[in-house]
Amino acid sequence: MLVRKDTSVILKEGTFGLETNINIVYEWQVSKKVSLMHSLHIGNLDFAGLDYIGFQNIANINKKHSLGAGVFFNGSVGYMATAGFGFSKNLKGEATSFFVDDSNFNETTLKYESNGLKPAIEVNLKYQF
Repeated sequence: MLVRKDTSVILKEGTFGLETNINIVYEWQVSKKVSLMHSLHIGNLDFAGLDYIGFQNIANINKKHSLGAGVFFNGSVGYMATAGFGFSKNLKGEATSFFVDDSNFNETTLKYESNGLKPAIEVNLKYQF
């Protein structure tokens, strides 16, 4: 059996609406060494609905280290986890993993089927002036 798939991309002119992002962040001091931050992110909110909504809680320890977890929805539910290590108060390394449902098209059933949650990892190094 021979299966051919077209993987070409057709570029054409289109119109795109205004993109909006709303971020609401609240941080409070739990103790002298620990603060807790709550973050709500809403992406592309309009009269038709929204493209993305996410909520995350992050604990900051000694103004250097951080640990957090959250949930988001962008068509399907996903999860996120964050961990940061501060080398000093100004220099911090951080990694965030977004766990999303890995859906693939099944040629036999002609349906998208889930292969479970798969991580996408983002790593950054921050210097705060």
